[in-house]
Amino acid sequence: MAFAAVGTVALAGVLLGAARAALDTYAGSPSGASGLDVSALTATVDTARALLLADLATLAASSTPGGTAEERARMRRDIAYAGTRCREVVNAVYEASGSAVIYDDAPVQRIWRDANAAAQHPTFDLRRWGATPS
Repeated sequence: MAFAAVGTVALAGVLLGAARAALDTYAGSPSGASGLDVSALTATVDTARALLLADLATLAASSTPGGTAEERARMRRDIAYAGTRCREVVNAVYEASGSAVIYDDAPVQRIWRDANAAAQHPTFDLRRWGATPS
């Protein structure tokens, strides 16, 4: 497959994993009983993953080696979209985790920091990848 289309899918994997880790950590914490809609956030992460897997399957099955220009553009856009949604999940967990989350030994703090650092990569700029060629 074309590196330009899928080379950064691994970066989206980092954010998928960070979002899952944040949700798992939150569910096992005393804050886990607050009003955060964990089911909806889990569905967001599952949807982001499914979107990327569907795009990868489309590229793999494409009649054009490496995918058509439109398929590659869609993959880049969806990598940005999935990463952005996962960052939002991590941020929601961070915000719902209480004031102790600011300390270095708080697992959600590390996850939040790592996810937001990863999401700064240009790959996740939806303005850059938002349009697909016609």
